[in-house]
Amino acid sequence: MSRSFLIGCLIFLVLASLVYPEYRYHMNPDGTSYLTLAQKYTEGRWFEAISGHWAPLYIWILALLEAIGFSPMLSVAIANIGSGIFILWALDRLSIQIGIGFARRLAILSVSCLYCLFIAIAVITPDPLVTAFLTCYLVLVAEGRCFTQIRYACLTGLIGGLAYLAKPYALYFILLHLFAVSLLRIEGWRTAQRTGLRVACIYGVMLLVSLPWIACISWKYGRLTTSTAGDFSFRVMGPKGRGPYVVFAGLAPPPNSHAISYWEDPSTLDVPRWSPFESSDSFRYYLGVISNNIRDAVIWFIQASLLTLPLLGVGIWKWLRKGDLYAGLLVLTIVLYPAGYLLQHIDSRYLWPMALWSLVLGMHLLPDGRNSATAGFLLCASFALYPFFQMRAYSTGQNEHSIGEKLKNDYHLQGNVASSSRWVDSLAVSFYAGIRYYGVPAPGSTALMRQELQRNQIRYLLVWSGDADNPDLRAGMPEINPGGLPGLRVFGARP
Repeated sequence: MSRSFLIGCLIFLVLASLVYPEYRYHMNPDGTSYLTLAQKYTEGRWFEAISGHWAPLYIWILALLEAIGFSPMLSVAIANIGSGIFILWALDRLSIQIGIGFARRLAILSVSCLYCLFIAIAVITPDPLVTAFLTCYLVLVAEGRCFTQIRYACLTGLIGGLAYLAKPYALYFILLHLFAVSLLRIEGWRTAQRTGLRVACIYGVMLLVSLPWIACISWKYGRLTTSTAGDFSFRVMGPKGRGPYVVFAGLAPPPNSHAISYWEDPSTLDVPRWSPFESSDSFRYYLGVISNNIRDAVIWFIQASLLTLPLLGVGIWKWLRKGDLYAGLLVLTIVLYPAGYLLQHIDSRYLWPMALWSLVLGMHLLPDGRNSATAGFLLCASFALYPFFQMRAYSTGQNEHSIGEKLKNDYHLQGNVASSSRWVDSLAVSFYAGIRYYGVPAPGSTALMRQELQRNQIRYLLVWSGDADNPDLRAGMPEINPGGLPGLRVFGARP
């Protein structure tokens, strides 16, 4: 281990110890699913724990930590902080491989600490884990021995398979990226033959690692699939979709008797299928979706750093005009990585790896000289602002945790729950309270909304203060907690 990694790791751990207490109860919708599925593994509910929507590796890590004896939220902190350390190590190895010196590596890791802290503390997600695996994959590709030696090809395939288990999107990215890189390496028939065999070996090992999980989810859902998340995202973004969380689609039951909400397996929701080729209007709509995604990606690039796009331009020039293969590899990676997301749904956290790789690219392109220290400082400062301000914008989750604990311990709520608004906050409260959350009733007349509550046997209705209220809907419902919870009123939907 290099000195730069050890120093970067120390900085990260100190920052994490300072920030973690404030964010220890943060809960996002995906987090409720990862934690409930991990609990199913620890309880031996294997069939229910298999989910085609959520990648398994992160869930297995959480389940292992919980089985050892850690609480669910502490398990999340350990897994995410461990992933952050893994990212720092991988970035350090990548920087060493492309010839970046100690001072610049330390600068890279110091800024990366803020990103690792942000993605490890603010959101419960496997994205830190997949970022680490993909960066390790880049180290092996940059080194080049995976194209010449079988054992390194097998190691690359193993990392690629683990990246798939961390997030299925990684499988398709590596398939495309490795094919593109291998084409650039071919200089003749002999090179093409040797490279092709090694790439086939990488693909084969990836398949061996991925196949057991693919078989499990294909068996459960009755069709061959590597993940149901992509199909669901495509349906949701369609002309008749309702948004990323389907918050206005009406009430829906959890997929099994031990689930908190339908978000544990969104593929069970009745979201209509569509195709951009079914009509000219659908095709134009899809082109608009892609256009908006490209716009959002460019905006995110600019937010991450004003220098990101210029760095890509300089990197392309150094690659094509100066033959800088390392710059070419990083540019190709940064450009190809979001391609699949642009075709469906894009979220800022999907693009986090690109910020770290762009920072490495910037340090690689930085010329030596008298002003290099100043330029390096400005480069690092431009990347450090985004994670710092983004973290401050995230909820700490302490209010939702406090309300959930009171509902569980003081009011002893049990049964099915719906809310009049604030799907995300209501799901977090329901998770901490241990009650089954059915969502927000579909907009409509009061009579129709009441019928929906009755049809789903909703026992309690959560009404958040300050949001649009429907007094007719809760007319005749007794209030369970008059003035007892800050910002939330609970009504008995079945007197």
